[in-house]
Amino acid sequence: MLATLRTGRRDLTVPSHFEALPVPVSFTLGPDVVRQTGLAHAESPAAHLAPTRLSPAASPAFHYTFGDGTRSEAWAELQQVTRKLI
Repeated sequence: MLATLRTGRRDLTVPSHFEALPVPVSFTLGPDVVRQTGLAHAESPAAHLAPTRLSPAASPAFHYTFGDGTRSEAWAELQQVTRKLI
C-alpha cells in the first residue's frame, strides 16, 4: 500500500489544470509479499531506511516511512525501495 500526500482544496474539488504531484509518505509491504521477497531482503531495502514491523514474527509486514509529504526526494527513496524488493 502506498500513501501519498498533496495539497488540496477545502471543498475537495479538483481544478481543471495540472497541479503538483503527490509526494510519497509511506509504503506498507504485506505479509504475503514479505514471504515472497524474503524476510532479510524486506527488512533492509536501503541503508538509510529502517522499516517498522507491523505484525507478529510468524507473518511480518513492514511499514516504510518517507517523511511528512513535503520532501520531493521521497520519490527517489520509494523507487530505491521498490527496485530492491522486486
